[in-house]
Amino acid sequence: MQEAQALPGRDLGEDTLGLYRRVLDRVRRRQDSHNAKTIYFGSEAKHDVLSTLAERTQERATLLYIVDADATVQNDQTDVLWQDLAATGVETQAIYLVAHLGILDAEFIAQLSAQEADGIKVRVANVAWLSDDLAATAVYDCVLSDDAVLVFSPSVIDTDRSGLWTVTVADEHLSAGQQMLSDLWSIARGLDDLPTDLDLEEPLAQSARLIGDVASVLCVGDHVDVDGCTWYHGVWQYLRLMDMVSTPSWHHDFYSRELNQAVELGARSPVVSGTADYSVFAYLVGALGDSESHTKLTVVDQCNTPLFACQWYAKRVGVRVTTVSDDIRSYASSHAGQHDLIVTDAFLTRFSADERREVLRDWHTMLIPGGRVVTTIRIHTGPSRGQTPDEAVASFRDRATSRWRRWQPFVGLERQQVAAMAEYYARRMISNPIGGELDIRELIEGFFVIESSEVASVPGELYPTDYLRVVLRKEI
Repeated sequence: MQEAQALPGRDLGEDTLGLYRRVLDRVRRRQDSHNAKTIYFGSEAKHDVLSTLAERTQERATLLYIVDADATVQNDQTDVLWQDLAATGVETQAIYLVAHLGILDAEFIAQLSAQEADGIKVRVANVAWLSDDLAATAVYDCVLSDDAVLVFSPSVIDTDRSGLWTVTVADEHLSAGQQMLSDLWSIARGLDDLPTDLDLEEPLAQSARLIGDVASVLCVGDHVDVDGCTWYHGVWQYLRLMDMVSTPSWHHDFYSRELNQAVELGARSPVVSGTADYSVFAYLVGALGDSESHTKLTVVDQCNTPLFACQWYAKRVGVRVTTVSDDIRSYASSHAGQHDLIVTDAFLTRFSADERREVLRDWHTMLIPGGRVVTTIRIHTGPSRGQTPDEAVASFRDRATSRWRRWQPFVGLERQQVAAMAEYYARRMISNPIGGELDIRELIEGFFVIESSEVASVPGELYPTDYLRVVLRKEI
């Protein structure tokens, strides 16, 4: 190979690289020039920066770690810095902010316990525990040293300085960092104080992105939208994370109580009749407990996306489920008298007047004598007051973008994406009115005995909403 020849008048050696080093120096000076009390470093300098910080800390260090939805704590060289610091008698606190408590497996707890054994005070906070004001703060991996120096990582929320670590002694940064860490420490809990009964909604931070991705492939249309339901199933769990849409969690006590009672009465062949994801199924699994191994669990829906979600959840919690891609109305004809319990949430108002009578008739066909339906039905008593439809949609969109802040470090999506999906959902979703409580009762009593009922007010999606919670029984 012929040796490269330098062009006349040009040096290909160190002098050329020196030019670019000077360019790099100028860029860094521009980055730092706006604030003489703040310096930015590339991520490759993380260990050197934190080593210097640890060496100069005299009294107290407070650390915040953002733990990804699927991650466990990863030991690296920086962990030794804080262990050594704690060993010298410096008060060292570590806060782990998690997307959900479900990731607190034995390995994770063992790692945190080892840190406590090394003298580090450890607490864990669930992002769902954050107040709206705290969630609106740009939360990031950081270390506060002696209330005098704050070092923080590139924030998922703030993309202006992507990849750069910040070291600051600026009063405004120190004040904000001190307040954020103090607030987080106050709501976080020690390892011995963490709840043992995990919320059924916990896996949302893990599953929202996955289900959103597969919806673009699996959604082909269902009872919500026969032309395609990606706009519905693809965004549903993101909206649930922000508590923006009607789900069984809005009726937690009702479903927990009635499903537990149904299992105690001997229900062993339950079916979920239409679902947006795994939420109804999760309540059913929770009620079955040890009875699950003797129970045939079935989920029926036209769309494969919620069926995939139920399969994902079933694998996660170690249960078996049969999923059937079918219209519940056609499913009933081949499964007459094969179920003793039907569970669904806010299902009937997805259908027209004639269709919901057919759904009730098919539920009756599917159940054995004495079988039950546990469900909720939205009450419509007239037009909502106080906001026009456009104002209600705008309010829904704005609430979504505000609430999204707390979840963005874990699930992603930009603010503009959240705003667009929320507005599109709000404009497309339709709840077909049945009427008031008496109208609903009249409809149901043509097919079932109403064993119990209660009216409940919930936040609603676009407007505050009332629901009728009912347990129906097929006569013997």
